Amino acid sequence: MSKQSFIIVGIIVFIVAVGGIMLSTGDRNSNQSDVSGSATSSESFVPQLINAAHQYDASEGLHIVAGEVELPTPCHQVNTDVTVAESAPEQVIIYLNTRVKDPSKMCAQVITSRRFKVTFNASESASISARYNNQPVELNLREVESGENLEEFEVYTKG
Repeated sequence: MSKQSFIIVGIIVFIVAVGGIMLSTGDRNSNQSDVSGSATSSESFVPQLINAAHQYDASEGLHIVAGEVELPTPCHQVNTDVTVAESAPEQVIIYLNTRVKDPSKMCAQVITSRRFKVTFNASESASISARYNNQPVELNLREVESGENLEEFEVYTKG
């Protein structure tokens, strides 16, 4: 082989090597973005259904809703707030907002359940809905008899 052939083969090998490195680096970057946008990331996690027990005290016009909500990690906590819109009947929204207790700590992404309880005044016919981190979520309310203690009531439903 001549000197010129060695140079041409060397250039071809160099171009193939650089092209292979660029392609493999591009694949890693696209895979990383797929992982960050996955459904298990804490920013995009929204449960499909929230089961809760509901009790109405007619003598005080007081509603009590207690349930469990799924959180994306054990490091998250849930804060509740209730808005009652004055209409006939009242439109009640239970806000369940989550945040990480200590953002500087590492935490495994394991779905964890936490209990919540809210009370509010509204008429018996009030319409109750829920929002999880400001996203609408289905709220499955199960009525509790007036003689039962809501603190000890089992939230889980069969079926």
